[in-house]
Amino acid sequence: LGDVYKRQGIAFFMMQSEKPAKDEIKMPCAMSDYKGENYEEVMQELEDLGFYNIETAEKKDLVTGWLTKDGSVYKVSIDGDSDFDEGDIFSKDAEVVVTYHTFKD
Repeated sequence: LGDVYKRQGIAFFMMQSEKPAKDEIKMPCAMSDYKGENYEEVMQELEDLGFYNIETAEKKDLVTGWLTKDGSVYKVSIDGDSDFDEGDIFSKDAEVVVTYHTFKD
């Protein structure tokens, strides 16, 4: 078992030290870090990182807005991945969708 853990540790170290190419972005945080944040601020942060193919989607699920604020992030999807972790690498031209909570019509 010791060798298995050593290999996993080496693989983890290699993944963490991987440098993104010029046209790639290494995520500074996980998707879960964006959840509940203001969608406009999240969009600006993603743009500042270098993403340029960013769009929004509404999740019209709010009735009162007491527990969940209007405009708070439900999820962020990058290239179809809404379960990314800190350190994951994506292309700058990846499709980014920021889905946020808003009131029902």
